[in-house]
Amino acid sequence: MVTRRPLFRFIASFAVCLAAGYADLTLFLPSLPRWFAGLHKPSFTPSAVQIYFGIILVSVLLGAAMYLLWNLAGTNKDAKLGLTLLLFGLVLNVLWFYVFFQIQSIFIALIVIGILVAVSAAVLFEALRSAVLAVLFLLPCFAVVVAATCITFLIFLMNSGVPILKIP
Repeated sequence: MVTRRPLFRFIASFAVCLAAGYADLTLFLPSLPRWFAGLHKPSFTPSAVQIYFGIILVSVLLGAAMYLLWNLAGTNKDAKLGLTLLLFGLVLNVLWFYVFFQIQSIFIALIVIGILVAVSAAVLFEALRSAVLAVLFLLPCFAVVVAATCITFLIFLMNSGVPILKIP
């Protein structure tokens, strides 16, 4: 008998990750013409279009990894921890977009994305121990987080006049 659970997990995994991506886009797009356009950025900063499609691609890749980890989480403690960390990483990802683009605090965003790098590395480690196929989906996401961390750090250095915390 075919169970509906794998189908539910498949749909839910992509829905959760795409919802986080949608939240990222919602936080990112309004700040483009205003605040983000006025910042000094390194030359290798992706364009708005590249960031837009990158968010969608990362969301899909995370959805696939989440599905693979979730399928093993019932019987494998490493997969369960990896799944939990992946969900925490999604929250941190949305938090980074909120802090960077809405609160416009580059310094605090740098702290958040630093934590996200550590959590993403832990997810990779747990996936290596439990769902190796998930690593194929997680590695590009990890590379994007590391690149975003470097860009955030350089934006912080290049915009010394931006307040650490903008108070309305």
